[in-house]
Amino acid sequence: MSTNNHDLEILHLLIDGTIDSAESYAQAAGETAGSLYAEAFGRCAAERRQVVATLQKRARALGGATERQVGSPPLFADLRGLLGAGGDAVAVEVERGEDQLRTSFRHAMVDQDVSPTTRLVIADVYAAVRAGHERMRELERTLHLRA
Repeated sequence: MSTNNHDLEILHLLIDGTIDSAESYAQAAGETAGSLYAEAFGRCAAERRQVVATLQKRARALGGATERQVGSPPLFADLRGLLGAGGDAVAVEVERGEDQLRTSFRHAMVDQDVSPTTRLVIADVYAAVRAGHERMRELERTLHLRA
């Protein structure tokens, strides 16, 4: 497989997972308007959209498609359905989805078949993914302390 094709395969995996994350957070922000979650979810959604844009820019530079790939399994469960179950259920699902996303990024960064330029792009946006994950963990801790 050529380097460009492999880079595009990895980028599409990350784009799809990050789009799923952004959409899940945006949906959750709308469903939790006025709560502690809403602002944090909205912020993560915006940050994830920026990550997607950066990854898509790299995919375009390699001559690849930038839209979501058909048939990609969702990374996050439907957070809307979990909102009625309470904060713990939402926090557990966010953590699960975030862990999967972070794992995808970590694997991409150590993949020796990924070009150095693409690896740098991935590493750069991973910092934002990691920071969002840490904020969600802090929110979860705060909510547990209040309970």
